[in-house]
Amino acid sequence: MPLPITSEVVAERLRSYPHDNYLYLGSIIKGVALSFAAGALLKMLPDCALWWPRLLIWITSLAAILVT
Repeated sequence: MPLPITSEVVAERLRSYPHDNYLYLGSIIKGVALSFAAGALLKMLPDCALWWPRLLIWITSLAAILVT
């Protein structure tokens, strides 16, 4: 049988709700950014000699997204 919810538990959930939502939103934004990055990479790969400066920026951005 579950334990009854106290007012302290409800108050803590209300305080942590915005924080948790920002974390979830950040994860969704990272996923969208990675999907756009994959599309850009697919366009750059056939002509690597032409796109190598942008490819370096792409790799740096990917590393930054993965670290965060």
